[in-house]
Amino acid sequence: MRILTRHLLARFLVYLFSILAVVLAAMLFITLLLDFDDVLDPERGFVWTLVKLALQIPAQSFRTVFPIAALAAALACFGLSARWMEITAMKAGGISPVRAAAPILVGALALSGFSLLFEESVSVQASRALSRHLSGDREDRVTLGRGSFWYHRGDNLYNVQESDPDRGTLGGLVIYERSPEGRLRRTLEADGAVVADGRRWTLEGVRVRSFDLEHPEAAPQLERVSELDYALGGQKDLRLIDASAASLSLRELRSYIQARKRQGADVDRFRTLEQQRITEPFTVLLFVLLAIPLGLSVEQGKSLAVPALQAVGLAALYLAARGLAATLGAHDVTGPVASPWIVLVAFLLLGAWRLARVPR
Repeated sequence: MRILTRHLLARFLVYLFSILAVVLAAMLFITLLLDFDDVLDPERGFVWTLVKLALQIPAQSFRTVFPIAALAAALACFGLSARWMEITAMKAGGISPVRAAAPILVGALALSGFSLLFEESVSVQASRALSRHLSGDREDRVTLGRGSFWYHRGDNLYNVQESDPDRGTLGGLVIYERSPEGRLRRTLEADGAVVADGRRWTLEGVRVRSFDLEHPEAAPQLERVSELDYALGGQKDLRLIDASAASLSLRELRSYIQARKRQGADVDRFRTLEQQRITEPFTVLLFVLLAIPLGLSVEQGKSLAVPALQAVGLAALYLAARGLAATLGAHDVTGPVASPWIVLVAFLLLGAWRLARVPR
């Protein structure tokens, strides 16, 4: 039994990383062809384009391709085993296919954990590096985007509700100054600000609230200032945090949500986003669980075509349901926290039910 399970697990992992490598290489080549104008651009060139593509793999492509590769690997592993009569031989030896699949599911769970750690570390950093690379990694000024955004520098958070990069002005600015332990020391709420040179803002209509860290029960001291110069620092210290899954770690996303709560702003969309980030790595486990019964069904039909189409259909159905749940949760039609989990658990139960019905 141990030899058999090790054989299946090794085959699954070989298929997984082989498919992953082939798909990522194909995506890299296709993207290079689509971005060939950048290669010919004298200000960018081949090296600049290659760095961009290399950063896009961990920043964007990995989280999409990895679950699909796991689905294909599990389907191929058990589908080919069934086609080669290995499943029939297992049954004749008194070994249940479900029991043989258990190590694969444990491995898929471990891969889900790896995916979570990878996305929280490598993917987030690669996404930020990609943003710096695309913006030219300029250190002399902070490049403003339109609309609302967040900056994070050291222990401080900067929330801008409106920005006009053409005029170099900001509106609805709130600065949260925190201690190294994360305790709030001071807030600065400004009606607007003028960006002087990209590293210095001139705040207008400022309300400064100072908090006594040694006496947290004391009321904050309020001071009103008509105009205040505020220094931010260089781009290496100050990084733009876009409120998207690619740019925020879970810890930063929670800080983002708490900051919006203190402002009285709606946080349903971001709470749904947080839960999506937590549940997304478990797509690997789910897709493997859905693929195993489909692969085992090849024992009856001897063809991988129909199970492969069914696997694609189930994956598409799950992704569509996940997207719908995110939309409903973001608009508070359903619970923003529960929506992604309901979809994940429902499909996990579907996969477990299908696996339990596999002929012994």
